[in-house]
Amino acid sequence: MTSDEKNFIVQQGLPDELLMDAKGQSVKQIVETMKSNGKVFAYNTTPCDQFGHTIRTRAGHCVMCDTARIAFILRQVSFGTVYIAGSINGQLIKIGTTSSKLIRAESLNRTKYGSQDDWEILFSFRCLNSGTIEFETQKVLKPYMAANINYLHEGRSQKSNELFRCSYKRAKDSILQVIDELNVEIFGQSEKAFRIEDYNFRTLRKL
Repeated sequence: MTSDEKNFIVQQGLPDELLMDAKGQSVKQIVETMKSNGKVFAYNTTPCDQFGHTIRTRAGHCVMCDTARIAFILRQVSFGTVYIAGSINGQLIKIGTTSSKLIRAESLNRTKYGSQDDWEILFSFRCLNSGTIEFETQKVLKPYMAANINYLHEGRSQKSNELFRCSYKRAKDSILQVIDELNVEIFGQSEKAFRIEDYNFRTLRKL
């Protein structure tokens, strides 16, 4: 891999978990390995005709020549970060997905999501099919949904279906249950180390 290709990977935010080194493999081997290992980009492939780039999609397209393919593919595989956030002031837990954990934490507080501005990201990980993990976890936690919370977003009243009145432990156990049932491989798991017990709120069933 050239230095230009390394810089391209960083600049485009290509997740390491979706990349594979194709050096020494035939096209057939590359495709089979990518499919079996859940990879969607390969480097050190046969150089492209136009500029000699070696980063290609599973279908063989050069992503340096056509960067629009990157966003399309990442949307297709739904690779992202699943997170649990908590608000002590509101005694609320939120389950969501994002492409950037740091940006999401800031935006939750800036927009006063759920009328709260003390949100902390408590637990997160990256995976394929992140939207499915989010949806299935929210289904498990549905009995504890905080259904009557409205908040202002860009001057308009919004109702959330991502907020729950339960303990952090219940939310985390629910996510781990879904991961296990769907046999999903996760990457970069992270958990808040400080005052995590403060987020084990009372679990209240929706009436």
